[in-house]
Amino acid sequence: MKIPSENYQFSNEKTIILVTGAQGALVYFANEGEVDLVSEIEADKIEDTDKSGIFRVKRPKMVHHGVSFEDKQEKIKDKTTKDFLKKLRVELKELKVSEGVDSVFLFTPDFMEGHILESFPSEMKDRVKNVFVGNYRKEHPLDLVKKIGSFRDDKRVKPVGEEALKILKKGKEDKG
Repeated sequence: MKIPSENYQFSNEKTIILVTGAQGALVYFANEGEVDLVSEIEADKIEDTDKSGIFRVKRPKMVHHGVSFEDKQEKIKDKTTKDFLKKLRVELKELKVSEGVDSVFLFTPDFMEGHILESFPSEMKDRVKNVFVGNYRKEHPLDLVKKIGSFRDDKRVKPVGEEALKILKKGKEDKG
């Protein structure tokens, strides 16, 4: 997909834009004014067919409880997330080798940030330029590019000190 000219163009910069949730991710590759979906990673759905242990029986002077349904659901969710992280790790290793990545931008929920960063190959961890915290899974890739562009603009060198500000103001007045 072509990036509009008013947005950051990723010129001479091979970039991965990784957008994750708890059990899935979208991987975009941006370079030379283009951004494309490279892969979509989803954890395998685990269905709980074992309904044993979920019961409650009342008898005189005695109450029996089975395994909490919520506990079982939490274990399934944890297992699904681990499956997703394993798939993500494999995908990132393949991308690192095939694409020769220069930079990575991560969009992820706050509770997943540490897990996702642990999944990165060691050489790729150094290339993470910024982590945007939040739920971005349904965002359009061009909206993500705009966020990256505004981050890049904020990172530009800002003058420090009164002398530098005076010089800049004088330059603006001469142009105006």
